[in-house]
Amino acid sequence: MSNSPETGLDLEDLELQLLPAWARQSPDTNRFAKYEGGERRIDVLEFLAITRALGAEPTRLLKALIRRMT
Repeated sequence: MSNSPETGLDLEDLELQLLPAWARQSPDTNRFAKYEGGERRIDVLEFLAITRALGAEPTRLLKALIRRMT
């Protein structure tokens, strides 16, 4: 898996940071492919966890999303 240039995390590392052990999916399930393919949406808590793990500012990203949609 490729690393994020900003954080050096790969998707597997990100997955480990996002969810507690009891909520992790089996290794053959790729949560991020479902996000990227539009098969699964991200709820608010997942959005906050993802942005925190990536070191991004959630309000900035949300404002940009709102601007795109209007």
